[in-house]
Amino acid sequence: MNSQSRVSTANIHELIFADDCTLNATTGEDMQSSMYLFAVACDNFGLCINTEKTTVIHKPPPDIIYSAARVNVN
Repeated sequence: MNSQSRVSTANIHELIFADDCTLNATTGEDMQSSMYLFAVACDNFGLCINTEKTTVIHKPPPDIIYSAARVNVN
């Protein structure tokens, strides 16, 4: 017995932009790791991270001495 099935597929060739992404981490190392993975995913989809519109909000616990956060995007 032969049977045929039809599968409908669609390919998305262009994503114009994506907005409003939030990365949440508890350490600077975790944030850097998340940023790296996010940048790789953006690159895989042909997206660019606009560093002029990117904001990093760093809120250390109350019992920690403040030190400025530094996150790199390549």
